[in-house]
Amino acid sequence: MAIAASTKQAGAKSGTYLWMSEKKTTTAPVNRYRASVPRLGGLALFLGIFVPALAFLDLSGDMRGLLLGAAVATTVGAIDDFRGLTWWEKLGGQVIAASIPAGFGIWVHEFTFPLLGVHVLPFWVGGPLTVVGIVAVMNMVNFLDGLDGLAAGVCGISVRGWRHQGRQGRCSPHITEHRG
Repeated sequence: MAIAASTKQAGAKSGTYLWMSEKKTTTAPVNRYRASVPRLGGLALFLGIFVPALAFLDLSGDMRGLLLGAAVATTVGAIDDFRGLTWWEKLGGQVIAASIPAGFGIWVHEFTFPLLGVHVLPFWVGGPLTVVGIVAVMNMVNFLDGLDGLAAGVCGISVRGWRHQGRQGRCSPHITEHRG
């Protein structure tokens, strides 16, 4: 009972929910944003990647697909910021955005099982697996974005881990184009 009472007090103080009267057992969520909410943060991130990519990267087929998919995801996010999309509209936009790189040749072509070794995947398995993985990462970062700096910190730590594994030769992020 002490835990329940302290949970009720903590929730009421933090503004996570409002307690109705003692007779009513329902709770109503409170808008957690008291001031204006910044919009279009994804556009700033996209431009921070897109502009240097134009200057320094070869925009051949696979890189073009990656940037085009990022542009579609950014567009879906911007529309959601201003108009507000339903969950299925956002999911549809994310699936379309994630399908573009797979269509341009960026897909999971092999999978390593710890004790079983490397297994080559056909496109009909690797393509959908890639789309599901990209959509999952988009949603995980979106869920983490509720607290200031949390998403950026987690993404930064992930990139450092991938970079370290790449330097150690433990991962090979090469891209294989679909060949039939």
